Amino acid sequence: MISFRTVTTSIQVFLVLACTSSVFAQTPQNPTPAQIQAEFAGMTPEQVKEKVMARAAAPYHFSNTWPTNFPLPKYTSNVTDTRFVNSTKGPAQATATLTTKDAAETVYQFYLDACKRDSWNVRTPTEKTAKSLANTPGTTKLLMFEGNKDNRMIRVFCTQNPKTNATTLSIMWFKTGV
Repeated sequence: MISFRTVTTSIQVFLVLACTSSVFAQTPQNPTPAQIQAEFAGMTPEQVKEKVMARAAAPYHFSNTWPTNFPLPKYTSNVTDTRFVNSTKGPAQATATLTTKDAAETVYQFYLDACKRDSWNVRTPTEKTAKSLANTPGTTKLLMFEGNKDNRMIRVFCTQNPKTNATTLSIMWFKTGV
């Protein structure tokens, strides 16, 4: 049986997306709550969620392939999974992720070196912050830096799962201006 809370949560998610997201920019104005209720009248929470997620995903392209034109090279050693998403409308932005069996420090150093070779202006955390991120007992190891070049910015995050030792890399790329 579907609870009132599930229905309410689904509607709240849609309202937040409808009122704050650029995914509805194709309409002259955002829909009113009455229009939203009318649109979803008679739908199950699952149907509402499916419709909302389809709209939210509209301006993005999802792939399991690292694009050849991504500004940083793909790490290729012991990779078990790769994902990529980029905007197709609005501001240019993309996120590449991969999972590898290699240590977080190895992946982190690969990308730090690649950025320096390609003349990115790189900022790393202070030594104190880096140590606290990398050595917090009982938590996931986190290494990160950001870089900028021309009108582009990247943020690189490497996390290592303490249970599996798998490293997940996420690189966010976006344009910062014209």
